[in-house]
Amino acid sequence: MNNKLADIVGGKVIIHQDTLEIPCFKKIWNDNADKDLATKYIDYIFFKHHPDSPYVISMPLEYRDERLRKELFAEDWEPTPDIIYAEQTYLEFLDTLLLQLLTGYRNTLSAISKYLNNIVTGTLDMRMVKEALTAGAQLDKTIKSVTSLEKQVRKDELESSRVQGGSEVGHYEMPKSR
Repeated sequence: MNNKLADIVGGKVIIHQDTLEIPCFKKIWNDNADKDLATKYIDYIFFKHHPDSPYVISMPLEYRDERLRKELFAEDWEPTPDIIYAEQTYLEFLDTLLLQLLTGYRNTLSAISKYLNNIVTGTLDMRMVKEALTAGAQLDKTIKSVTSLEKQVRKDELESSRVQGGSEVGHYEMPKSR
């Protein structure tokens, strides 16, 4: 499944229509007559976990959750079981190898930053810093390779999902076998 369920553009969550077809998000949307409130619930999940979220980029999870609760809702707001379930589902969608690598590298950089900021006495372990920066440079090449491979796989999937006349395969049709 493509984990591109939303984009964050200009500090706003842009929810893709397909997202509202996923049962847990559909339930939040359908169960709330106030669509602005339903949107806030979904925004909370994406701002809290989307890799492009300014909250994800700039702060650890424990601060992120508290900050979002204060900014989006009343002081005593707690997520409902439906919101918690949708959040868990979204985290499962995000559990891709590339995002694991990105998260791991961000965590490593954060640890290096904390280490450098907390040095009072002693020697700086430049070997560790060099290794982390080298890993980051190699990670960029790896991500480009995997991204290229993913594009090729999507292209092949698209070609195999076409039927005679160039239209898409319907929900109940069998794709052409190779």
